[in-house]
Amino acid sequence: MKQLFTVLSFVLIFQLNASAQFLELGAFFGTSNYQGDLVPEIQVPNEYYPTLGLFGRYNFTSRISLKAHFYKGTIGGGDEYSDNESGRLDRNLSFESNIYEFGLQGEISLFKYNVFDKKRNITPYAFAGVAGFRFNPRGIYKGKWYELQPLGTEGQGLPGYEKKYSLTQISIPLGGGIKFAFNRLASVGIEAGLRKTFTDYLDDVSGTYPDMALLFDARGEEAVALSYREFDINKALTKNPVGQKRGNPDAMDWYFFGGITISVNLNQDKFFDNNIKEPKKKKTKKVDEEKKKKKRKKKGKKKAKEEVEEIIDDSIDDESEEF
Repeated sequence: MKQLFTVLSFVLIFQLNASAQFLELGAFFGTSNYQGDLVPEIQVPNEYYPTLGLFGRYNFTSRISLKAHFYKGTIGGGDEYSDNESGRLDRNLSFESNIYEFGLQGEISLFKYNVFDKKRNITPYAFAGVAGFRFNPRGIYKGKWYELQPLGTEGQGLPGYEKKYSLTQISIPLGGGIKFAFNRLASVGIEAGLRKTFTDYLDDVSGTYPDMALLFDARGEEAVALSYREFDINKALTKNPVGQKRGNPDAMDWYFFGGITISVNLNQDKFFDNNIKEPKKKKTKKVDEEKKKKKRKKKGKKKAKEEVEEIIDDSIDDESEEF
């Protein structure tokens, strides 16, 4: 990853002096999802939520761009959508969380991109960057939503357990898209990107079950109910699952944004690639008529001059004959 950022930085700096700059401001409309302990596969259709965002893209050259964005999406998941073979139905955990992300990403276009040229107004591109995001997983119990992090559903914050996880984290956006310029003023695109995170608690599920007696004394009934939800399926359960596996701490969680972009092209009169010029405008009818008029006028003057010279020559010949 460090090598990728180094290469991107070098290419960007190398071309800055040779190119002007081109700015876009736009909006993102799409969907979001996550992959983790409750949704091992990101393709689960039940777990897609709407996403909105704003972005600004700085095109340094016809191939190199830098985008800053703010996206707001939602992720969620539940064992209820798993199959019987996975064994997750009995675990019966679920969650939902908003994601607020601010990020910077470098983009490399496969082809030269030129809003003036219809032959170069579309290109696929790849991107990588860094983002900071805020999340807050919640669970529902008896028809009411509860924030899960304060409850410490795996014993976080209790004596003998690790501290509570942070709700503000860093992610690495990776993905690609296609952008298309309608004209010099507006562009649209399709973009999809995964976010690699460094936390396993997007879903509030990671390690093992805590001591339910200790959790009940410290955090109450809601904490126990939202930590060990097999009670919802089998009311006769009396065991304390302390130490039993609740999630997989060896795999960090991912989340996903995908959708369409709509942007307005600013300062397009100073297009970013000096090697690609705006196509010459066609000559107008008015200009052609003026040129034809001048040409006719010039021919008229020439013809009049020839006629005058002919009259003078005839006069001289007549005088010579009389003489």
